[in-house]
Parts: sequence; C-alpha cells; structure tokens
Amino acid sequence: MRHVVFILALSVLLLEASFAGPLDQKALKGAMAYGEVTRLNDIETNFDKQLALRLYEVPQFDGTCFEETHGVCKNRYYLSVSTFDAYPEANVFKLNLSGEVVDIEWVETDGVDYAELKLVHRPFTEAALSNNSSLTASESVTKLQVTPDKLTEQTR
Repeated sequence: MRHVVFILALSVLLLEASFAGPLDQKALKGAMAYGEVTRLNDIETNFDKQLALRLYEVPQFDGTCFEETHGVCKNRYYLSVSTFDAYPEANVFKLNLSGEVVDIEWVETDGVDYAELKLVHRPFTEAALSNNSSLTASESVTKLQVTPDKLTEQTR
C-alpha cells in the first residue's frame, strides 16, 4: 500500500513539474473532468509529424452570453506535447486563445522535435453565437510554433 501511495504522490509531483508556466490545480481538474481531447496527429496530412500533440478544450463557465441557461460561451485550450524518443520529453501549455477553435492545420517543417500549426478560432462558441445575435462571429488565425520546451503563439 505504501508503494502505491508513493507512486501516486511521485506521479502528481512529476506532472506538476512538467507544466510550462503556471497551470493551477483548478485548471488541471477542469481539463481532466470536462475537457474534450483532440489528437492532433490524427489530422490528415501527407507528411510525418515530429511531435505527439493533443489539444484539450475546456469549457469556461464564467460567460454571460446565455440568458438563464448554463450554456458555454467560450472554451479555454491546453496543448500537450511529447517527443517520440525512447525517453520522451513531455509538456503542457495553456494557450492564450479562448472561444472556439473551428479548424486546425499542420504546417510542414523540417525541424526535429518541432511543429507548427494554424488554428482558426472565433471568440465565442457556435452555441453562444446562435443563442445571442449580438455576439461577434469574426474568425482569427493563431500560428503555434511548438517544441517540448517552448510554445510561441502569433495571432492575426
């Protein structure tokens, strides 16, 4: 029994140490309890991917765009990154964008343990937009440059 407790405690410490930047326990719990996972490597492309990437979509329950309902106005996003090595490096990044990602595109690169993606997103979810006509449906594109140690976001 002591071994199980030790392994669980060690797992939690290692998990917390692997996050790049501040990622509080509430965010982690929300991602695990409510998050929708998209395995980005499963998106069709005709080239090899250098990293294993997963996008976690977590509802933000602090919106007010729905009247008298508990609809989700926006989502937060987290990206997990892992190498394909014998001893893989792994990390989790919180993305700055919120709303709803509507399209994801891989960009072909020559880098090792490096990936580039383009995310098309709106400031509100489709459900929020259909419920509240005063919300903006404009789309933005965020380019992600990802390594196991660093995430760079450029939104235009």
